[in-house]
Amino acid sequence: MINVALCTDNNYASHCAICVTSILENNKKSDCCVYIITDGLSEENTSRFKQLSNVYAKPIRVIKADISGYEKLPVTNHLGRSMYFRFLLPDIVDGDKVLYLDCDIIVRHSLEELFDVNLDGVACGVVEDQNGDDLRLHNPIMMFSRYFNSGVLLMNLDYWRQYSVAQQLIEWIKIRKTVLMCPDQDALNVVLENRVVFLDYKYNFQQGMYNDKLVWLRADKWPSVIRDRKDPIIVHFTAGEKPWHKDCAHPLLSDYDYYMSLYPFLAEEKTLGHKWYFYLVESVINKLKGCYHWYRRKNGMIVNEV
Repeated sequence: MINVALCTDNNYASHCAICVTSILENNKKSDCCVYIITDGLSEENTSRFKQLSNVYAKPIRVIKADISGYEKLPVTNHLGRSMYFRFLLPDIVDGDKVLYLDCDIIVRHSLEELFDVNLDGVACGVVEDQNGDDLRLHNPIMMFSRYFNSGVLLMNLDYWRQYSVAQQLIEWIKIRKTVLMCPDQDALNVVLENRVVFLDYKYNFQQGMYNDKLVWLRADKWPSVIRDRKDPIIVHFTAGEKPWHKDCAHPLLSDYDYYMSLYPFLAEEKTLGHKWYFYLVESVINKLKGCYHWYRRKNGMIVNEV
């Protein structure tokens, strides 16, 4: 049984449904069960998952999360309470393994091979973050081994239950005195340090990995990224401009649009990713940066081109 879990609220439910469609479309021959963990969905959004379950003849279980104990954990403008729902999966999912996915993801191929990864003695199978060697990720949390992206987690549920991993994560977040940009991801990296196995980049191919410079990953990792770029299995839209935005420029945007087009109840009306003044400010800043770099080059000064 391939267990897959996603966590969402009403704001992301339509995107979540498109991710689920991509999973089921590419795993028709597999025995799958999808869990949707939420703090409550509208009738319209709940209907999307019911219709998908009927179309693919696969169980999709929409489960309302019990968030007692999570109310005081920090949230951000972009990351709501639902980012913590994955911590509940060991108490919700039947079985010893589950694949957790963020909602801004599509699956392009079968998950059979990934789900067969041996997790004996570790908490998760993970993929390194696109900025994995950036010290600005490591220094605030004082963690200096490989930093992973938490958007794809192949979770060993027996391990999580045995070692009360969820409680460890909650306690770590509670004692933090500094503001974290990604509280859940930082907590997972610290608490699970040396307790994970790293997977190929193709299982969480993040948007920054399409950048030929790859400046925040060591050069010895570039060949693996370039290899997996050709045909990633799980694509993660990590930029601010998501595939449901008009200004998304992802190389595989058409794949997302394809899954969205399969059924009328998945249709989304695309909007701009930001307010109009964001684009004005961005344009001005880019012009100023161009002038700045020109001046430094003209005067023989060292320029950081990043």
